[in-house]
Amino acid sequence: MSNALKKATSIFLGVALLLSGCSKTSSQASALFVPTTCTKTEILNSLPKTLAGAKWIDEAWQPTKGSDLETALSEGGLACHFGLGAAEVGTTILWSPDDGFVFSERTQQWTKSGQKKVDIPGIDESSAYVLTEGTEGSSDYHVWTVNLLYKGFWIQVNATFTDSLEKMVPLIKAAISSLRDQKTMNSENISGCYAVTVDGDLLTMKLDQQDRNIITADLYFGYTKKDSSEGKMFASYTNGILAGDYQVVLLDKTAKYELFFKGDKSGFVQGSGPTEQVKDELKFKRPLQITWDEKNIYKSSDKCKPLDSK
Repeated sequence: MSNALKKATSIFLGVALLLSGCSKTSSQASALFVPTTCTKTEILNSLPKTLAGAKWIDEAWQPTKGSDLETALSEGGLACHFGLGAAEVGTTILWSPDDGFVFSERTQQWTKSGQKKVDIPGIDESSAYVLTEGTEGSSDYHVWTVNLLYKGFWIQVNATFTDSLEKMVPLIKAAISSLRDQKTMNSENISGCYAVTVDGDLLTMKLDQQDRNIITADLYFGYTKKDSSEGKMFASYTNGILAGDYQVVLLDKTAKYELFFKGDKSGFVQGSGPTEQVKDELKFKRPLQITWDEKNIYKSSDKCKPLDSK
């Protein structure tokens, strides 16, 4: 997990921060939030008929350091790829909170790569950049990427099938419509205490989710036949998967373990699989081969304890 993600977990981010983007109109926006589940977005419904049969493709994202993808995910955003699989035809969408600086910081890299400032027809964006190839109006013209700042959010739309900015607009509108409102965010927020008892051992996790797909957690493994442990986990939560780094002090040394859980506010199950030591952390081997412990479900509970309590 990136340092940016860990840093973000220590900062209080109010609703006013989400609304910091200036729009073309002066009207105040309602509270919005990045989506957390690709299949609950509006993207598939916006694809052209030539992509009939397209579906969400569950990518095991491994972003390059300093890339747009890494930036969006480290800010607690979401990345989704939809397409026809082997045909490599489709679209990839990124959503990220802007926090008043993310979009502007990425702009320098975009302009270096040839993106041009543009006004998107029918969209009330604050700013937008487009990456194209070829001569507009010719058969070789292609619109590859649009980056826009919309009501405090950076949205990036990539497509392999668009030959005009106008044909990008349905995708852009769908990406905007996929931002969650306060009611949806509240209904999907996973903050709370979860616990399970396994062979007499009490295992608990207390999750804290603020305004994006970043989670901090207090974990307690109350083993009866071996040493118990407790520590912090800094995690992301997207597409029903809670994945992060668990840090615990053992014998006066900090140990790090990558952990995976699957679920939602109704309950979570923990994943296991082949692991390997990567620098100072025990991580799951890639590609992931996770087996979920469906028999032992962390359910909503009042048994979570503050860390260091006995």
